[in-house]
Amino acid sequence: MTDPSERVRSGAEGTGEPASRPSRSRPRAPSARDVACERIAALVRRFPDLPIGGAAPDAEPWAPPDESPRLDDRDAALARAIEAAVRRRWLTLEHVLGASLTRPLESLDELVQATLLAGTAQLLCFDRLPAHAIVDEAVTFVRRTVRPAAAGFVNAVLRATTRLRDEAERPDAVGCLETGRLDPALLPREDGSALRLAERFFGTPGPLALARQCSLAPALVTRWWELHGPEETTRLCLHTIAPPPIIVATGPAPDARLRPHARDGFAVWEGPIAELAPFLAEAPGRRVQDPTAAAAIDAIAGRVAPKVIADPCAGRGTKTRQLAERFPDATIVASDPDRGRSASLRAAFAGARTVETVDSSGIADRVRELGGADLILVDVPCSNSGVLARRIEARYRFDRTRLESLVELQRKIVGDSIPMIAPGGALLYATCSLEPEENAEQWRWIETLDGPSGGMRRVDSAILLPEGGPGSDAALHRDGGGWALFAAGTASW
Repeated sequence: MTDPSERVRSGAEGTGEPASRPSRSRPRAPSARDVACERIAALVRRFPDLPIGGAAPDAEPWAPPDESPRLDDRDAALARAIEAAVRRRWLTLEHVLGASLTRPLESLDELVQATLLAGTAQLLCFDRLPAHAIVDEAVTFVRRTVRPAAAGFVNAVLRATTRLRDEAERPDAVGCLETGRLDPALLPREDGSALRLAERFFGTPGPLALARQCSLAPALVTRWWELHGPEETTRLCLHTIAPPPIIVATGPAPDARLRPHARDGFAVWEGPIAELAPFLAEAPGRRVQDPTAAAAIDAIAGRVAPKVIADPCAGRGTKTRQLAERFPDATIVASDPDRGRSASLRAAFAGARTVETVDSSGIADRVRELGGADLILVDVPCSNSGVLARRIEARYRFDRTRLESLVELQRKIVGDSIPMIAPGGALLYATCSLEPEENAEQWRWIETLDGPSGGMRRVDSAILLPEGGPGSDAALHRDGGGWALFAAGTASW
């Protein structure tokens, strides 16, 4: 780690809130790095409560974020890559920058923070970008948008990071994990390589060092360490570093743009992103969905034959599509309490023969009109701790208070859903969480409830841990999550 006497001072050199800022008008078109810094500055204002970005389980992961028309396709891709690297490795980058700063990163001007995060991400996470271009553009951007004095500060910090990178060894991260633990000198990277920095750069071996190395909330890594032990926790943390592949439930027809996944019926999309949406629309049964997300409904196929299905937390409808495929003769009533997701749901199933979309406030009445639900899918909001490779923002917001709030919300959703079950019907509870409070403990609580014709009996359940990680074959990737199937009352199956 950098000696404290060599750290860059960040006092009155234009890195705090500026008394006046240069005009944001520019004499030239913005570069990819300029746009990335502007977008990251907006995130700085919200961190750690980042907005959803990247490939969320219930969103279209192939759709790029709203991008400025000022950039051509190549530069827009670079801007998105820089922003994504910062999102994914924020706490790691913050720790690295801390070695060169005499005050906390968050105390600096927002644009200075964004520029330092973006520059450090490029220096440590990208191999083909020349260091001089990264530093020079960062300095120019800050000189123009903050104040000239801040440019020298940014230059000094990023040049210190450049020296740190240049002096690092580059071992294979997988080879360094033979003992099941991550050496606290290593900065693991998404391709399976690592940078070996100064001895114990990230601290003494343990959950805090691992949280810094993999950019996860320390509270989450600490609880995983206690629940799963150091080896499994290391594997779970490393899983979150690499961007996940786009996995498609393929339907019956093969395609040259697909590569088979380890799980039958799924494939990794390797074609152009622009071609994915048309491909999905060409044939029924095609959808972007991870095998773990599909596991709950796959597990009950052949065990239940519902005529009416309720889906009160349908999101944007991925599992709703799966239900419609598995049970083509059933009427599915779907809703979501979020206004944006509800609008997407309605658009997705406009004109659908077997799927009705209704307002969340009206789903119970509609299901009662149909005689009750033979199956209710309760895909509850959760901590997302099984899908942190996709839900980047969730890695920073985990804490005990939020977990307790989610558990309470999940119980309310289940409690509101059970009265919709028809006699002899079933409830399928699903999460994309690994936490026992959201899975096994909730299952036990559901078993204490009364259904329409007796108690709720758990018939089957599973918790699936994530698979794959940095440098591994995309065909081996799968998310984590849990599910449980409950029979209501006197159901005989």
